[in-house]
Amino acid sequence: MPITGTKISTSQFGADVVTDLNAIATSLNNPWIDFSGSFGISTTGAAITKGASIYQARYKQIGKCVDYAFKVSIGAGFSPGSGDYLWPAPVQVSANSWPIIAGAAWVNDSGTALRVGSIVGVSVSSFAIFLYNITGGSLGSAGPGTAWATGDSVIAQIRYEAT
Repeated sequence: MPITGTKISTSQFGADVVTDLNAIATSLNNPWIDFSGSFGISTTGAAITKGASIYQARYKQIGKCVDYAFKVSIGAGFSPGSGDYLWPAPVQVSANSWPIIAGAAWVNDSGTALRVGSIVGVSVSSFAIFLYNITGGSLGSAGPGTAWATGDSVIAQIRYEAT
């Protein structure tokens, strides 16, 4: 089976298979897509005030597989709102993937502790972060173990199936 670069010869496969395989090879080389401008945190209660916080997010989709990462750095003027935090999905999550979502989160309670957690899907458009080493379950307005403060941050990486 001759392969030149990412192109596959039709000598071994039919034209439809070659087209599909070339599309897969192309998508593997696609760059990450910046999602920072569309990223926002919603809550189950009163809304968050972002203040000078920095939201960074990006994703890459290969077929139905989405790799997604985001970082939230709490800045001056941040107001935590109320309730649990919901983190947006850049591409709609397949209803077939529940609860099969692989994700990990790190929450830096600046100067206090580094906490770890998992990502759990709550709908086809959002995720929740559940922390392991504190009482209280999902990450929300109460903070990462203590109240939110400038310098705290959240980093998460998620892989899931898109529609």
